[in-house]
Parts: sequence; structure tokens; C-alpha cells
Amino acid sequence: MPAQVLAERRARPEERVASWRRVLAARAAALDADPDAEPVWLAEDPTGLVGFASAGPGRDEEPGLPVLELSALYVRARCWGTGLGHRLLVATLGERAAYLWVLAGNDRATGFYERHGFVLDGAADDSDEHGRHLRMVRR
Repeated sequence: MPAQVLAERRARPEERVASWRRVLAARAAALDADPDAEPVWLAEDPTGLVGFASAGPGRDEEPGLPVLELSALYVRARCWGTGLGHRLLVATLGERAAYLWVLAGNDRATGFYERHGFVLDGAADDSDEHGRHLRMVRR
């Protein structure tokens, strides 16, 4: 994520907290209604939240594309290299086929997903204000 985007988000913590409360409340309601719905996975240590991941039905409707989309996987930088991202990915997807969108130029994330069986499929999205996103797929 570009540093400017992170700075903007840090400048509005109340807005971000309210947004995540809505997301998590909706996901909790979905789990109450359907125990097979996808949860949001959180990772904490004694200092608080250090990572999270979520997946759900894919937003892209293309023939042959997996139906599951990894919509988020974030780990605090101080926890990179600890295996936390791997554990969150396994908890969220297991070995299921899925796809995701990664910010172009985020070589660390792209390499991480490649090590977990994802490959770039050539699709790109330039509509996000934060930059170009590239799609990766694991079959």
C-alpha cells in the first residue's frame, strides 16, 4: 500500500474503526445465519491486533475463475517472516482454489502468494485510486 494511503488511513482512525465494526458485524450476522459462511480471521499478540484475513464469494464473474476470492490478508510489518501470513492464509483458504488482487509493485506480497500456489493470470484493474491491481489465481 502506498505510504500516502496508509498515512491518510492513520489520520482517520475513528472512521476506519467504524467501517471495520460494520464489516465484522455483517460477517458475524452471516455466520449466525449460515455456519458455513466465511469468517474473518484475526491474529493478536499481547500488543493487540497483528494481522487479519478474509475471503468470500468472488466479485469477478468470469467462466473458469474460482468462486472464492481472498479479499484481505494483512500482517503488521514487525511480524513479517514469522509465518503469521502463512497461518492466516491457511486458516482462510486451506487448499481451496481462489483468486485475489494484489497491488502492482508489491513484490513481497506477490512472492508470498506465488509460494502458496497463486499465479498472475494477466488481468489488471486500473480503476482503484491507490494504483494498479493484478489478479492472481490458485486452481
